[in-house]
Amino acid sequence: MLFTSFRIRVFVTALASAVPSIALAVPYASGVHVTTGSTWEFVLNESAQSVTVLRDGANPVNFASATPGRYTFDMTGFTNWEVKVQQTTPVAAWTRIKDPKDTSDPNRFYAHFEQPTGIAVNKDPASPYFGTVYLNNSRTSPTASGRAMGDGVYALTADLVGVDLTAGPSTYYAIPSYADTSFAKAPSPWVVGGTDTTGSSGWRMTLDASNNLILGDWSDGNGGIKYASPDLNTGGLVLAQQNGPTGGVIGVNGKPVHGSITSTPYVTGTVGNNLTVWAMDEDLHQTLTPAPGLNANGNHIWKWNVGNSDANGYNAEPTLVVNTATLPKTTDGRLNHVSINNGLGAEAFYSPQFKKWYIAENRFDGNDAGFAVVSANAGDYNNSGTIDAADYVVWRKTNVNGAQGYADWRANFGKQATTVDWSSLQFSIDNNLDGNNGLATGGANCTGATCSIQDIFRGMGGEISISPDGTKLYVRQFDLRSSIRSSNPYFGTATGADPALQGAVIIIPLDANGVPNIHVSGPGGTLTNVATLNIGVGASQSSRRPVAVDVAGNVYVGDANSEELTVWSPGGATLATTRSNGTFSLTALPGTGVGLAGVPEPSSMLLAVLGMLLASVVRRRS
Repeated sequence: MLFTSFRIRVFVTALASAVPSIALAVPYASGVHVTTGSTWEFVLNESAQSVTVLRDGANPVNFASATPGRYTFDMTGFTNWEVKVQQTTPVAAWTRIKDPKDTSDPNRFYAHFEQPTGIAVNKDPASPYFGTVYLNNSRTSPTASGRAMGDGVYALTADLVGVDLTAGPSTYYAIPSYADTSFAKAPSPWVVGGTDTTGSSGWRMTLDASNNLILGDWSDGNGGIKYASPDLNTGGLVLAQQNGPTGGVIGVNGKPVHGSITSTPYVTGTVGNNLTVWAMDEDLHQTLTPAPGLNANGNHIWKWNVGNSDANGYNAEPTLVVNTATLPKTTDGRLNHVSINNGLGAEAFYSPQFKKWYIAENRFDGNDAGFAVVSANAGDYNNSGTIDAADYVVWRKTNVNGAQGYADWRANFGKQATTVDWSSLQFSIDNNLDGNNGLATGGANCTGATCSIQDIFRGMGGEISISPDGTKLYVRQFDLRSSIRSSNPYFGTATGADPALQGAVIIIPLDANGVPNIHVSGPGGTLTNVATLNIGVGASQSSRRPVAVDVAGNVYVGDANSEELTVWSPGGATLATTRSNGTFSLTALPGTGVGLAGVPEPSSMLLAVLGMLLASVVRRRS
């Protein structure tokens, strides 16, 4: 999920030191809108010790010990409002906010989804849809709990109750029946269902600058990118629909436009107004030949200058941004990404804050990197404004297995050159951490003494997201049921594996440059500042499924094996303020911060207010 631009200011209070940051969150007022006359309504996402509405800076309306749900206040005679939500008693890190298995909760079925494939949360406090959770359920099989499911995008309020957004501003949050499948929206000309029984049409989602939903499609028959309006009433194609070979589209210039989109799209601009889209395409060859779907090369990152495309979608070839086939390798010659078109789970998430791509893929044995952080610098390594021989010299120093001459590099790779800022396999090598001690060798590509080390982050490929304050990276793991995960002594169920790290989502601290900052200590290499989210179904946690965050840092996890949407709080004690001028702020209350689970708190905590203008907001197969 990405950060869409405009109108949002988020002030985050964090630890001003290199120690793990204070964990923020979590209750906040969302979707503030007028209902009738001077009556306004908001939705509280989770329980809070106090909620106060200030009208014109005073004249409070108080709600004590508020529980999740809807609240109204009267604005007769007043112009401006701000809703202040306080959690004064610290919440433990990574507390589950709502349990879809709680039989005492009549609304629990709204969080049951048979095939959740994508999540996006509205982070724009100036929007009446602020806090709305969009979840794509991509087939019509009922859940094990008996909920009938539609094929399309469901909308929920921040407290995870289903909503009908189609009736207009005064009734945005009317609660429909959870059993009504018509609330799975797929606006024409979206293609749903049909022969896609794998649940990959659509796939991962984000929002554009005007809060339109941008949905990627990983299926062969319907692959591409679509959009829907914030109320899910209307929609259409961002990229042209299939008209070429299976697995791809041929455009107006006779070149491929797209194939199946495996990653979370990143967008700037607005549908119909200077829209630009970046995404990882499974099928496109790095040279745009041969036809998509008819080669073994893929999973590169591309850019489509959609602009003001018509209803038929953008129909010209994209520009290659990250050529994953030419990424620098590890010090022992192994790959930091495998560029193949064979349906493996892969993800690419872009951070405009750090100007980096976070890429992941499902690697079975750990001979290749499970995920990496790369910077696409267009080959201009010395920032001279041109790509020249000086850049080639720098590139050669970090890629000894690359092109053999400048002319070859300039013709084939220079425009797409990237740097690998961090690699999970290189991290494993550097710290002597073997993620697959049942495998003795790193394979044919590996040379040197470190070939016995396999990546501890093998079996990735699920969705990736970053906390709003840029201090935490969330990476979805592979299925715990499979042998891919079971023998991993760090993030698996093998004997000796850390029980605290057997969850569905890995939480990795980031440094000021957006690079993983993992601390390793003691015999065997204990990861002291990494946590995971265990969604509560043990060895049945599902692979390649979505993870997203909201503006307050709460983490949303969809799972196909548990068939649930769960939400997790980073913890702490906080004050969240939503204002009528379209801004939102979040402040940690002094002395009550909670760090990552399992991470010792520093002996003295220096709190500093970190002012953050989010110029760009938040963001197949089974």
